[in-house]
Amino acid sequence: MHEASVVATELAHSIKRWASDWRVRVVLASLLALLLVALVFHRFSPKSTYAACAFRIPKTALSPETQGDAYRLDNCVRLEKASTNSARTLGLSGRESMGKDEGMLFDFIRPAEYCMWMKDMNFSLDILWLSEQKEVVYMIEGVTPDTYPKSFCGPESARYVVEVNSGIVKAADLHVGQRLKF
Repeated sequence: MHEASVVATELAHSIKRWASDWRVRVVLASLLALLLVALVFHRFSPKSTYAACAFRIPKTALSPETQGDAYRLDNCVRLEKASTNSARTLGLSGRESMGKDEGMLFDFIRPAEYCMWMKDMNFSLDILWLSEQKEVVYMIEGVTPDTYPKSFCGPESARYVVEVNSGIVKAADLHVGQRLKF
């Protein structure tokens, strides 16, 4: 029993000496700082993830203009989420193109009248405004980049806006009253 006590005492003294070493403190403080930076970056980084299949383009409706890579996801259209102010402001601006099976979902958190524009756009879009229940309440097809600086506004009851390549609304037979899944 006495030997165990001596070993425990020596171990406690070794831990104290180790913890009092300035190099150990620097390493521990650096690790803690890195962890804190990683947590803050993860919390406040722009969220740009994709919603699962929001709607499908029937294979019979695909044309050379709307086909693109649509078969890649079994004609499923995925929506990239723009949930932060900076992501919503940037939107699809500056992109050269977008896959035929892709779109962008703008979540404005609460219903209001939201206006969209074609600033720095390089391709035409179909734009849909959706209610809180994700039901299409208004849409405009074939909006071209040369319409900027004109804005296109939806009804006051819209919470979401969806942008897809021009021609997708017709190919997917989307209509007012239809509910999307995301």
